[in-house]
Parts: sequence; structure tokens; C-alpha cells
Amino acid sequence: MICIDETLAQLYVDNEVDTATKVAIDKHVLICKDCAQKIDEQRSLSTLIKEEINTLSNAPANIPNFASISSKLNNNKKQNLSRLIFAASAACVIAFCLIFFLRKPEEKQQLVYYYKIEFNEFDANKPYTEQEASIIIFDENGKIYNH
Repeated sequence: MICIDETLAQLYVDNEVDTATKVAIDKHVLICKDCAQKIDEQRSLSTLIKEEINTLSNAPANIPNFASISSKLNNNKKQNLSRLIFAASAACVIAFCLIFFLRKPEEKQQLVYYYKIEFNEFDANKPYTEQEASIIIFDENGKIYNH
């Protein structure tokens, strides 16, 4: 194993490494005196910091009341939010007007359909309404519509 750095030493001291890494560091510290010294320094530093934190947490805290600044900040946030909503609404109205009024009107096309009646077998003895016939409907381009 190569020598450990400050970050890994801190993770080791805080027991935040996995078991395999812990075993490898334990073996390495037995061989490397520099890394053993890093671990000892990190432990003493961590202990010192924890003691100072405990001292600070037991001391009474004197926190001034900043309610007026807080209320001003909240008031500014409310004003900014209402301005943002107003601006978004205005943008939506303008976008709607641009889309609706500035678009080109669609040209209405007049569709012309033609039809052709084809009799399957014309029988002169039957009335016209009883004849078998097919009606073919097509447009001006020749496209046939089957309905």
C-alpha cells in the first residue's frame, strides 16, 4: 500500500472507511512511521476539536433578535415573487396576442369533386333505379375516394 494522505487519515480516524481499507491501513501503519504519525496527529486534532465543540455547546449563546431585517427580507421576497408572477402573466398575454393576431389567415380551398356512375350490367328491361351501378368519386387531381 502507498502512504495515506490527510483525507484518508481523517476518514480512518472517524471510522468512515470500509473494513478492507481499515485492515490495510492498520497493516501499513505498523510498517510506515510517517503514516502512523499522521494518524496520531489526526486523532489528537479530532479530540481537540471535539472538546472545543463541547465547551462551546455548554456556553450560553447570546443571539440578537434580527426580526426587522428578517421581515424586510421576507417582504422583499414577496414583492419579487409578485413581480415575477406579473411579468410571467404579461409575457403569456403578449405571446398569445402575437400568435393569434399576427398569423396568416389560412386560405380556404374550395374542393371540387367529380363523380362517375358505372353500370355493372345494364339491363334495358329494368327501371333505372333497379340497375346495379357503382359510383366513383374523385377530385380534380384524379384521386379516387371510396366511400
